Amino acid sequence: MRWFDRKTMDQFHAAINSVMLETSFEFVNLCESDAFDLDDFANIDHLNVRGAQKATALIEHRIKERLGLAS
Repeated sequence: MRWFDRKTMDQFHAAINSVMLETSFEFVNLCESDAFDLDDFANIDHLNVRGAQKATALIEHRIKERLGLAS
């Protein structure tokens, strides 16, 4: 979350960790990915179409990795 201050990051991770303790899911953290730049955002915390396409491709790759389908 290079665009946010440390306090915001800590609150975000605390919320995610709390949910992870109660449920069963894998958190794919794209917040600090070098794949994104400011042109990928519609505002401070929402991706635009270009950013959404990048995020979708990254998540698709992660799913394929987990299923042993990545090439």
